[in-house]
Parts: sequence; structure tokens; C-alpha cells
Amino acid sequence: MLEERRIYLEEQEDYANGFYTRDLLTKYGKVQDLKVPRVRNGGFRVFLLPERRRAEKHFPVNKGD
Repeated sequence: MLEERRIYLEEQEDYANGFYTRDLLTKYGKVQDLKVPRVRNGGFRVFLLPERRRAEKHFPVNKGD
């Protein structure tokens, strides 16, 4: 995720602005307090973590299998 932000900042006039935390629900369980990098102007999004979704397509949730 940090590499994604570094590349974004090379291409955009923006600045790193720390991290925010979020939880991610996967088929293997819940990943808590995942640190996600952010930028000052808010235009950066991490490829694997689409905004406003906690259960990801890339990490399918186990629904009783």
C-alpha cells in the first residue's frame, strides 16, 4: 500500500498524510486495525481496498463453508 501511495504522489501534486485504520472481513476471519495510507487531498485509493466496503471481493468471506 505504501508503494501505491509513493507512485501516486510522484504523479500528483499532493502530500502523504499519515494513515487511517479500518477492519477487513475475509474468509479467514477479520483483520482489525489495518493501517491504510492516505494523502492530504483525499484522491488516493488503495487498489485492494475499495472504499465503503468491509468485505472484499479479493478476499471472499466464508459464509458457513
